[in-house]
Amino acid sequence: MPGPFEITREQIDIAVDLPEIGFAFCDSIEKMQPEQLGEPEINFLERVSKAVPNDLKLRAVKQLGTIVSVEEYKKGWRLAAVKSLKDVLTAENEILVRMEALRVFQKKNDLFDCEEVRNITHWLSNQQTINKNKTILLSDDDIMRSECMIDFLKYGGFENILYERDPFETLDVVKRVKPDLIITDMSKPRINGFEMAQAIKSNPELEHIPILLLSALYFEKDPTHDIFCATMTLPQSLERILLLVNTILAGNYTSNKK
Repeated sequence: MPGPFEITREQIDIAVDLPEIGFAFCDSIEKMQPEQLGEPEINFLERVSKAVPNDLKLRAVKQLGTIVSVEEYKKGWRLAAVKSLKDVLTAENEILVRMEALRVFQKKNDLFDCEEVRNITHWLSNQQTINKNKTILLSDDDIMRSECMIDFLKYGGFENILYERDPFETLDVVKRVKPDLIITDMSKPRINGFEMAQAIKSNPELEHIPILLLSALYFEKDPTHDIFCATMTLPQSLERILLLVNTILAGNYTSNKK
C-alpha cells in the first residue's frame, strides 16, 4: 500500500533545498502507520539522509532507525532503511549523524540474521573492542566533573585514560603522547577550549587527532565545527556519551572489517 501522499523526485529536490519543507515531509512520515509507508517515503528519507543541513539529515536518520527497529514495518522497507544507514556509516563525516545511525545496530532485532545487519553489528563489536585500548586524554579544570567522566569511560571499558587540568599541560601531553582522542570543555584558565584546540590543530603532527567538546555551555550554532569533531552540551546520559566516543574512535564503516 503506498503512503497517503506521493513524494515526487522534484519535491525531494525542493525539500533538500528548503529545509522547512523537508521537516514538514518528515513530520508527515512520522505520523504514518507502518502499513502506509511506501517507496516514495523511503526514497525521500534516503536522499535527505545525505543532504544538508545537518539537523534535517539527523531527523531523516532517526526515522530510518525507527523503520529498522519496528517489526510492524514491511521487511523490504526495513532492509532498504538498513542500506541507507549503512551508506551513512560509510560516507558521513558528521559525527552526530553517524552516531545516530550507529545507535540502531547496538541492539539485536529480528533483522540480525540478514547479512548486512550482521556485518555492521560484527564490525561495531570489533571496533568497540579495539577502542578500549586506544588512548583518551581528558582536559578539564573541573575536578568533580572530570572524575565523573573518567568513571563513565572506565565503565565503558576504556583502559587508557589520561587527565590534565591545565590547558598548557594538556598541550605538552598531546605532543608527547599523541592520544587517539581528546575530550575537552570550553571554559578553562588562561586559554579556553577553543584556543587550546586551535593550537593542536595548527601543528601538522597533531592536526589528525579528533577533539570532542563536551560543555555545559549551549551553542546555538557551532562556530567551531572545523576545530572540534563534535560538540555535545552537558548533561548527557552515560549511554549517549559512550556511544559518541565509540563513534569517533571507530571511524567510518568499512565492510572488510569483520
